[in-house]
Amino acid sequence: MALSKIRQGQLQNALLWAVRAHDPQMTGTLVDRILEGGAVDVIPVLRELIPKFTGCGERLLFLKEFCEFTELVKCRSWKKATSLFCQLIHQDIIPKA
Repeated sequence: MALSKIRQGQLQNALLWAVRAHDPQMTGTLVDRILEGGAVDVIPVLRELIPKFTGCGERLLFLKEFCEFTELVKCRSWKKATSLFCQLIHQDIIPKA
C-alpha cells in the first residue's frame, strides 16, 4: 500500500502505511524524501504516528522533532526553537546523509 501511495505522490500517506507495516527501512526512506522535498507540514500525520513510533527508527523521531522546530520558528518562539534545536544536536539523531 505504501508503494501505491508513493506512486501517487502521497508521501505522507505512504509514511503512515510504512509505520503501520512496521517497516523501518521504508519509513527511513520516506522520511528522507519528505525532508529532501522540504515538506515539513506533516504535523497532523506525525501526531497519528506517535503511538506507533517504536521500532521505526530515529529518522521518524527526527522528522517529528524537526516539524515541531519549524512550527516554533513560524510562531516566533525563538527561545523554545533554539532549545529544541540544541536538543536535536545533542541527541545526535540528525540524519547524516
